[in-house]
Amino acid sequence: MKRGAQRFRGQTRDALLDEQGRPWKATEEALVGPAGERLPRLAGELAYWFGWFAFFPQTEVYGGGSR
Repeated sequence: MKRGAQRFRGQTRDALLDEQGRPWKATEEALVGPAGERLPRLAGELAYWFGWFAFFPQTEVYGGGSR
């Protein structure tokens, strides 16, 4: 995952590691770094396919090629 100039990789459910291997904690408001630095949380939306499909049954699913 990339956030601005920072790159992160998952460690646990609520923690990420930056490029230097330093742990960052994921909170409701921000990513909090080991020295107390904060990156504001990005807005997101959790949606389920069955909910979307109930309202928009004509939706086509695009399946991109392998990455």
